[in-house]
Amino acid sequence: MAQAIGLKIDTKKIVYRGQKFYEVKGYSCYESERLPVKYFEQFPYCFNADDNFLAVVSSNNDDDCYEVRVGDLIPQEDFERMLKIVRHCGEKLHKINMEIKEIKKGWNGQESFEI
Repeated sequence: MAQAIGLKIDTKKIVYRGQKFYEVKGYSCYESERLPVKYFEQFPYCFNADDNFLAVVSSNNDDDCYEVRVGDLIPQEDFERMLKIVRHCGEKLHKINMEIKEIKKGWNGQESFEI
């Protein structure tokens, strides 16, 4: 089984032009291909897009989608809203992974079908 990747965003608090921002220093998240299909059946979700940016999506509305890259400056209010969504994504993924663990318990062995 592959090593688990923690959902994480590293930041630095800065004041830029008199406003509070978070500067993104790094992040870790699964690529979409490694996430369960069920994870994408309902909003929200987040994933590492082509090792280029962290995508955080909470609806079909463009205003509810974030692309986060290393070096981005994100206003405090926007970052905290996005972080709440990311935390929900982590909880949702954990719940789905527990369901998958239960499915695997009852779905094992080999069968042969003669046609």
